[in-house]
Amino acid sequence: LPIARQQFSRLGWATNLRHEYQTFDDFTQELLPHLDGTKTEEELVKILKKKSRKSFFHRADSDIPHKVHQSLGLLRESAFLFDDTQIV
Repeated sequence: LPIARQQFSRLGWATNLRHEYQTFDDFTQELLPHLDGTKTEEELVKILKKKSRKSFFHRADSDIPHKVHQSLGLLRESAFLFDDTQIV
């Protein structure tokens, strides 16, 4: 696994490509394990909708596409994404 995903899962924070410490909200942390470069944004939405129905972070299905898009944008801006869906 990439170092950032390991740091997030163990420590709740990670160091980005600019060597800055970063934390993220619960939704973004739920998204992180799925950012392996094999899924489109639409596939990530489907996964998170399914998880949301079974999980503590339950959200309205209509809110999830926006939240996934927002979280991916935050990860890109924070220098964590290698490409659109793969965390480094």
